[in-house]
Amino acid sequence: MIKKIKAKLFEVLSNKYPNFQIIDNMSMAEDIFPCIQIRLSGVSRDKYDKTFKYTVRYQIHIFSEYDGEE
Repeated sequence: MIKKIKAKLFEVLSNKYPNFQIIDNMSMAEDIFPCIQIRLSGVSRDKYDKTFKYTVRYQIHIFSEYDGEE
């Protein structure tokens, strides 16, 4: 389930930002900007009625060549 959600998130970001490199938990050895990194932040499992509820959290990091104001 976690991989399917992440794959869908990757697809949505790829379609929305076609000129961005989108990476998944990789090191940024190549300085290709702009870049979006998708990381799994955490998963929790809680009881819900007679079953379980999962909460999946992702972090989205956006990198650019912008150095900030001088």
